[in-house]
Amino acid sequence: MSAGRLALAISLCAILYCSSAFATMYTIVNIGTLGGSSSTALGINDSGEVVGTATLSGDTTSHAFLYSNGQIQDLGSLGGTNANANAINFSGEIVGTSTTSPTMQQSYAFTYSNGSMQSLASPLQPQISDAFSINSSGLIVGTWVGGPAVYSNGYWSLLVNDTYKSGQGFAVNSSGQATGYLSIADSSEYYQAFIWTSSSFKYLGTLGGNTSDGRAINSSGEVVGESLLASNATTDAFLYDGTMHDLGTLGGNDATAYGINDSGVIVGRSNVIGSPGFQAFVYSNGQMTNLNTLIPSNSGWTLNEALGINNSGQIVGAGTYDGESLAFLLDPVPEPASCSVLIGAVAILLSRRRDARSARQ
Repeated sequence: MSAGRLALAISLCAILYCSSAFATMYTIVNIGTLGGSSSTALGINDSGEVVGTATLSGDTTSHAFLYSNGQIQDLGSLGGTNANANAINFSGEIVGTSTTSPTMQQSYAFTYSNGSMQSLASPLQPQISDAFSINSSGLIVGTWVGGPAVYSNGYWSLLVNDTYKSGQGFAVNSSGQATGYLSIADSSEYYQAFIWTSSSFKYLGTLGGNTSDGRAINSSGEVVGESLLASNATTDAFLYDGTMHDLGTLGGNDATAYGINDSGVIVGRSNVIGSPGFQAFVYSNGQMTNLNTLIPSNSGWTLNEALGINNSGQIVGAGTYDGESLAFLLDPVPEPASCSVLIGAVAILLSRRRDARSARQ
């Protein structure tokens, strides 16, 4: 074998070795609570700011929270006993859902910015609503009058103007593409994930069953979520990139993908045969991996669900720690130095080979 071909072979082996032998590992941060015993992280932006919901002392009230620079901040509610902060964009604008009265458990969408929480209900549009996602332009996607909707310029608008159809809007990307689910015709038993833009609407199909549900969409328009299989007895996570791909489960019969970043790394939750409840997963390079195998073995955590991921690979969700259900933040550990040295050495070898060839010419 020539020296050039040998160097190329070594390079390929180095890359394959490092990608397989060293799966991304994570350190874990306990986000904590607002004085109570439980919390859930629901969203994260590319600055690493995390939002979610956490109980106050006594565990009878939960408020929206923002976690930033190692501190958890109480964002309050719209006056009721429960509030969730569901998403945060790069500018720090937050959206969520809150009840408005301690006695009436009706929920309304809100925005939070500059230290103030504002309801998205108005005298002209007083209906119950939810806000689940906001993009960098401030376009909000959620649910209004029982259907997936967008909120822009002070008003809610249904994505499909058909009051016989029901569903929810869950995510919007930087290009204004939205996803969620919508019923087929007027049947609540048959619904599908969709991609919507201001000028188009497309059902994405299913993995063979009656339903599918789009939970997240990245800047490339790739959608992830969950779908029933043909038996209508098993729910698998899916990726849609023009074709519906079955991502499977961690061995159980129920999995949902909740987040995808612009690199195509997917997170979610799945049940596992022989284990109670759900466990968090990450899916990349064609492989679904239990996130509990990628954190320190002595951490004391069981990661139950991964609900968001940013473009730096940071993951948020909820897990069990010391008997309590708590929000977590996972930070990816940089690749081992040995891999960097190995790949760098191969790059130098190839460079010298090219230089030697040029000198002879």
